[in-house]
Amino acid sequence: MRALLFAACVLSAGCSSGPVDDADGDGWWIEDGDCDDRDPAINPAATEIPGDGIDQDCDGFDAVSSMDADGDGSPASEDCDDNDWGRAPHLPEVCDGRDNDCDLVVDDGFDEDGDGVTVCGPDGVPDNADDDCDDGDAGLFPGNAEVCDGDDDDCDGLTDELYDSDGDGATTCGVDGVAGTADDDCDDDDSGVEPGIWDDCDGVDVNCNGLVDEDCDDGGGGGALYCYADADGDGWGGSGTVVTADNDCGDPGESGVTGDCNDGDGAVHPGAIDLPNNGVDEDCDGADQVATCAGPTLYADEAEPNDSSTQTNLIVTGDGHVEIDGVAAACGGGGDQDWFSVSFGCWGPVTFELDWPGGSSDLNVAVSGAAVATEVGTSMSGPVYATSNAAAGSMLISVSCASGDPTPYTLFIDWD
Repeated sequence: MRALLFAACVLSAGCSSGPVDDADGDGWWIEDGDCDDRDPAINPAATEIPGDGIDQDCDGFDAVSSMDADGDGSPASEDCDDNDWGRAPHLPEVCDGRDNDCDLVVDDGFDEDGDGVTVCGPDGVPDNADDDCDDGDAGLFPGNAEVCDGDDDDCDGLTDELYDSDGDGATTCGVDGVAGTADDDCDDDDSGVEPGIWDDCDGVDVNCNGLVDEDCDDGGGGGALYCYADADGDGWGGSGTVVTADNDCGDPGESGVTGDCNDGDGAVHPGAIDLPNNGVDEDCDGADQVATCAGPTLYADEAEPNDSSTQTNLIVTGDGHVEIDGVAAACGGGGDQDWFSVSFGCWGPVTFELDWPGGSSDLNVAVSGAAVATEVGTSMSGPVYATSNAAAGSMLISVSCASGDPTPYTLFIDWD
């Protein structure tokens, strides 16, 4: 307008000259109210843009935007959801299943272990089934597969629930979550079998410690409370076959111990010599002995220096075993020693069992030579056991009588 007036004055030559300052060329002088003569978009005739922080029409203030439908203080142009007052760029993020701060990430900051599940879950409501029950362990979250490890992997409030078939509270990997240890349920189909319970006289290892009826007693008498059937008379009852309840087990066909894996064969019982490679588990350890010597490599010979009338009778098998029968005599008169040597062609270990059932003497066995020197203690009733590592070669073995009456004995040498 000032420009038009100035032009009219010039043409008519009837008015004096005046200021013509319009730096931004928008047709408005500062004197006419241009509040920013450096920006042609700012002058009294410009269109006001609400809420941008600029006074385009020079009326002294920026117009308030009418486009804030949810009233959260952020205009629609900046608000990621102008219909939700709980979502705006200036708001803090909370765990509610929404992107509160408009950074395009839902509940960021509430999944510390990075397993994809927050502490309020997909529904944004804490303390219900879809929440991460342990946000410090990426292996624990709802929907995860449950494994036997001592943890609640799927956050359902139960630990290893798929690994307790009999419902006795003991799983197949135990409290420690490690299979193959002492706290595992050794029979998950029997709710009466679990670690840590009382193992009474029933012929079953109910507490999974590898022993049968170890808590069984006779109320303080010191003898067996239950007797087991011993059909083959080898002194070992068949596993779990209780025949009577007394404390002597002295009747024929009874034994106070159980564990015979074949009660129809007197040569088969715990502690028996297990002949190698014959397909029979004579010592009931769960497997047939495997010989490390190929063929009849053992040789035994009498080596008794005093050549007494009680020389040993040597019986050499061909299968990695030696059995020596003899009589220890003159126990009270300076002692009697039976000497013999054994040669072998393979490495140890070698096991010795000196047995004199029913005897009243103290016997002893000593080993020297290729075997590491081994001295075992004495016993009034036998047997005495010893095991020695050895190199191939010869051993000198002595059986001696320290006291008592002349006593027949048998020395078994197991070399396989």
